[in-house]
Order: sequence, then C-alpha cells, then structure tokens
Amino acid sequence: MRIVMTDVRRPTSEAEKNDPSRSSNGFECDTFFPIDNLDGNDEWRRASAAEVSEWVGEAVPEGWVWDQDIALRFLGYERR
Repeated sequence: MRIVMTDVRRPTSEAEKNDPSRSSNGFECDTFFPIDNLDGNDEWRRASAAEVSEWVGEAVPEGWVWDQDIALRFLGYERR
C-alpha cells in the first residue's frame, strides 16, 4: 500500500519559515491524514522524491517548495 499526499503550511514566524514542518498554521481541508504517526514507524517508510515521481508519473520536487507565503511538499509513504 502506498500513500501520496501534499503537506501545505502557512508559516508565520521566522523559525517556521526556516523549517515549515514546525508550523501548525494550515488550511481548512476536506481531507486530513496525520503524518506524525507515520514517521519513525516500523509499519511505514517514507519514500524518496524519486520514488514518488515514479509512482505518479511526474517529477516531484525534493523538500519544501514555496509559492509566495505558502510552503508545500509532496510526501509518499509505503507500507513495509
């Protein structure tokens, strides 16, 4: 089983802008998937950007991408 998701954040402080994963300021969405339980978990492993690119058939950038004041990243997880 594979999970592909987009993590979208709106960092407000300087510390959050340096590391957007520290930001809890997100958006109202119709879907929420808690990624905190996937990292460091023996059941799931985080896939590389190259693997996710292969899964979806398009180039996926590594790390955070900025669009004005919004940070986003594309994540993939695979069940071990």
